[in-house]
Amino acid sequence: MRQSDVMHGMTTTQQMAKQAFPQFYGGGLMEGNFRDEDGVDRVKEPPADLIPILLVFKDKVVGEGIDLTGEFQGAGASCYGTMSKGQFCGQLVKTFKRCHFTDELLYRICLAYGTGLQDPKWGGNTEIAWMDFCEDISKVDGNAATMSLESAMGAYGGKSRDADGTIDRVPDPPEKLLKWLLVFKAKNKSAGIDLMFNLRQAGASPNGTMAKRQFLISLKHTYKEFSFSEQLLYSLAAAYGCGDPDRHEPGTCLQVAWRDLSEDIYLQDLNMVDKEND
Repeated sequence: MRQSDVMHGMTTTQQMAKQAFPQFYGGGLMEGNFRDEDGVDRVKEPPADLIPILLVFKDKVVGEGIDLTGEFQGAGASCYGTMSKGQFCGQLVKTFKRCHFTDELLYRICLAYGTGLQDPKWGGNTEIAWMDFCEDISKVDGNAATMSLESAMGAYGGKSRDADGTIDRVPDPPEKLLKWLLVFKAKNKSAGIDLMFNLRQAGASPNGTMAKRQFLISLKHTYKEFSFSEQLLYSLAAAYGCGDPDRHEPGTCLQVAWRDLSEDIYLQDLNMVDKEND
């Protein structure tokens, strides 16, 4: 196909973007490719090895009455059909909490539906085409009943997630920390903070851990309007500590499970703020 034929029918913005960034599939976050007749698609058709997974998701969406589009929109997804990779993965795991995800599976989904700028640290792209993902689930043809959930998910090995859908390296947070997690959740919402993204930018490891000192510095930088007490910082480090013990600070470890903290904050119910104020 000639380049002129490809450019024909594109908006001016799409043409400029395609000429400036020919390596991108599509014209960017807000300018997708017209893959089919029912919308703007920013990614290619899903790879064949993801079809069984999409079938499992579709079976759960239909069987449990899940409004998948509403779930992502409620989590802050853009009306342009994209959302940050961290937000997408967090909401996906929360929505399909009975599915035992692995890091490899999440990586493959993000790779297939990645869009926007390249992610040099984590691979793939920084944004996910969540609307394309929902559309593909609704359109996928097949019968998930012919396969077990374990066999479909088992194609992507790795450390399995537990009953609430997360890879937990530490126990559930103590009761005394829950009010602080709720404060962080409220701040994230009001200030538009993507904690997972901030911690990854600060050098957090893909396996969900980061050095304790690095974590505490990044936490204080992210919530710079807060005045952290030494006791609170110690409590967070102790509750989310993992790896080798820190001989210089008994009760803590050299590493912190940053992803567990991020997920625990994300799972807090903001309605509890109103209840505590009543």
